[in-house]
Amino acid sequence: MLLCDLVIEQAKDLIRPGSPWSAQLGPYLQGTHEQFQGIANLLQTAVRYLVEPEVIEASCHVVCSRPSSLKQAVDVLRVPHSVMWMEWQESARDLMRKRLGIAGTPGQPVPKKCGFLLLSEASGRTGQCYWVWSHETEVFGRRRDVPVVAFFGTEFDLDLIGRRPEVREKARAVVNQEALKRWEHEPAEQEAWLDVGDACFFLPAPGSETLGRTMERYMDKATGDGLMAQYEKDIEGEFAQVLSLLIMLQAKNGVVNRPGENRAKLNRTRAKHGKPPLLDHVVVNMRLSPGEHKDAGRGGAVTLSSARRTHLVMGHYVTRGKPKPVIYWRRAHVRGGGTAPTTTIRLKP
Repeated sequence: MLLCDLVIEQAKDLIRPGSPWSAQLGPYLQGTHEQFQGIANLLQTAVRYLVEPEVIEASCHVVCSRPSSLKQAVDVLRVPHSVMWMEWQESARDLMRKRLGIAGTPGQPVPKKCGFLLLSEASGRTGQCYWVWSHETEVFGRRRDVPVVAFFGTEFDLDLIGRRPEVREKARAVVNQEALKRWEHEPAEQEAWLDVGDACFFLPAPGSETLGRTMERYMDKATGDGLMAQYEKDIEGEFAQVLSLLIMLQAKNGVVNRPGENRAKLNRTRAKHGKPPLLDHVVVNMRLSPGEHKDAGRGGAVTLSSARRTHLVMGHYVTRGKPKPVIYWRRAHVRGGGTAPTTTIRLKP
């Protein structure tokens, strides 16, 4: 089941008569339900994308290695939909981070799925972003994929990137310190990482206000402050990943979109059992070069596992041209022990 489907199912399950969540969450049930219902309502009208592993790996590589190219590309970026959702298997992003020598947070498990909901104004440059993830854990006597709505989202304005020097020192204190250490000998990359953070302002996710008031009522101040700090840390640096995926999505010939599986028959069965219908979606794959198509034609399926055996998709964004800049997605595919060929893909402003 996709993460977006889990959110909608959880919103319904939380208030189902006799639901064990009532006893589990106690006074926090109402706020938690408002969180899930707020996201679930927006998901119904969103354009929904399932991002395949090779796409999340490539976009993550840009975030973790070349934030300067990300920053340059943002100048011509427009969010393509007024309401959109993207989700992926987090194991692919975790694998890329490990390949780049980026350690995870000790004691913090890697989510099974991650996703974000993006609301955009007409300009495609401003809006709000909210995050959801899931963990496979034992709940009420059985293992299941349990979704979590991030307490905070962000309001964003892409025109502010690199234009808020007054918050730079504060940013150094709150952004991912491990990220800054990666570029301690590359000041341009470090500054670019900080610049991307200029676009974001924390704001509560839908329903979080009610949950926050309940926390104030039932928790001591020290515990509440500690949770709020953790909630901010949960989405630290995540907006850069959002930007990278949006640019990847819009790059001409960078990715190929195809409809997800037809769920009509399955949804008829779910309706008979009183379950909400599963949502339709678009699947996003990397577009293969002619050489990769040839490799696949020899029997290699286009999957993450086969990509690891034959090639690794990496790349960065290049911005060229004046006065109207043009963005290129430059990727490299390593096949076997040969030299990585490169392809340049144009993204029109």
